[in-house]
Amino acid sequence: MCITVDLIILTIFTLVAPMQRIFVDAYIETIDELRQIQYQYGECAHSQGNSYNDMIFYGLLTIWKLAEIIFGLHVTLSVIRIDDATNLLNKFDETGIQLISIIYTFC
Repeated sequence: MCITVDLIILTIFTLVAPMQRIFVDAYIETIDELRQIQYQYGECAHSQGNSYNDMIFYGLLTIWKLAEIIFGLHVTLSVIRIDDATNLLNKFDETGIQLISIIYTFC
C-alpha cells in the first residue's frame, strides 16, 4: 500500500508540474583578451515561479514518509513486545502463546 501511495503522489505531482530541460550558465574560460568560452550544462527543473508547488509536494511527501516511519516503529515495537512475552512461556504451551500474542497486539 505504501508503494501505491508513493506512486500516486509522484504521478499527481508529475502531471501538475512536469519537469523541463533548462540550460544553466557555468564558468567562463578566458582564451585571450578578446575571446572567452561560456560553458553551459543542462538540468531538469520545474518552470520558473513554480516553487510553491514544489514546497507543497515536498511537504506532503515528508509528512507521508514520517507517517510510514512512525507506523514501522509501532509495528516493530509491537513485535518486540510479543517476542519477549513468548519467551517467558513454556515452548509447548501454544494456547498461552497465542493468548499472550493477541493481548499484546491489542494493548
